[in-house]
Amino acid sequence: MPETVDERERIARRAIDLGRSAAEPMAALWGHLWLIDVHFQRGELERIDDELGEIDLIAARRRFPLARWHSQRIRAARAALQGDFELADRINSQSLVLALRMDDISMVGVAHALTVALAVVRGDSSRVGPEILEMFRSGPPLPLLRALDADAAERVYQKLLPSAGYYDGDGSGVIFTAGSNARAIGELALVAGRVDTAVGLFADAVIANKRIGARPFVALSRLGWARALRRRATDPALSALRTPGDLLLAAELSRQAAADFRRLDMPGQLRTADQ
Repeated sequence: MPETVDERERIARRAIDLGRSAAEPMAALWGHLWLIDVHFQRGELERIDDELGEIDLIAARRRFPLARWHSQRIRAARAALQGDFELADRINSQSLVLALRMDDISMVGVAHALTVALAVVRGDSSRVGPEILEMFRSGPPLPLLRALDADAAERVYQKLLPSAGYYDGDGSGVIFTAGSNARAIGELALVAGRVDTAVGLFADAVIANKRIGARPFVALSRLGWARALRRRATDPALSALRTPGDLLLAAELSRQAAADFRRLDMPGQLRTADQ
């Protein structure tokens, strides 16, 4: 969780220090990986390159293919965050080849998970092949929750609100990151009926995602902002909250989002924005 970011940074740097004299490279590797998680959560993408460089050195000097795989999965996640889906897919395919060569089912699962995440964010499942579906079917049942119920959304909203100023990532190893937490919390606020709060959170998410060049999530934040404004403008129960420009701004935000989705090749999201 974000409130542990500073502590995790101290532990990561200690692991790196200890790893310099260790016979095995694992401590140093995980130290750099933990720092990368910290940088993702803080939106410090420019600092990730330094850690990736160190991981690449570990891979080369220690002849450690696991380090190379970690480097690949992080580069794929960052490419996806910034909207280069073709590069993300290409690097992810390379990581899958390495995972299969190492015969590690968990590493294969990470590659498949990124493919699924790319499909969700783009709104296009055409690249989710039968081998991925079969892998998920053969695994143990996992309870999943969609916070469509207002009471459940409210409870989750209250839990996550303190993390609104951070970026996505739970600190346990980034597979895919969805930009500013404010956007996801805005979605919860909207379901919970906190429409005014949702408007503000989506607006904050646009600014935060612009700051790190997270282009898909700038567009998704604009679309969420437009949906919140439309609800405020059309829900009779919210008449005291609406402003005269709500529908005009919602239309403009939707047009901007649609243009971004078209440029980034996000077909499912484009259909939603056009509608």
